[in-house]
Amino acid sequence: MDNEIKTWLYDILTAIQEIESFFLDRPKRFADYRSDLRTKRAVERNIEIIGEAMNRILKHDETITITNSRKIVDVRNRIFMDMIPYRTRQYGVLLLTIFHS
Repeated sequence: MDNEIKTWLYDILTAIQEIESFFLDRPKRFADYRSDLRTKRAVERNIEIIGEAMNRILKHDETITITNSRKIVDVRNRIFMDMIPYRTRQYGVLLLTIFHS
């Protein structure tokens, strides 16, 4: 595996760890997430980072298979395109998955 792919995988890991760090002192509840604008925006930014890194990996090496990679990139694209107006419901399933893990 080349260094670019390792870097992007590290970016994904770091973004996941950062999302998890937002909830060290409290349970992951979707209702709480929706009512906390700062956490909401921070989680979404990290999902964008994950999706962008995944997209670069897939473009760089088409032989790499990562479960749900296309869905991850699609969520990133929806967040990016939907920032104005801001819509949680379009990617709520992914967020619900994060908050129920």
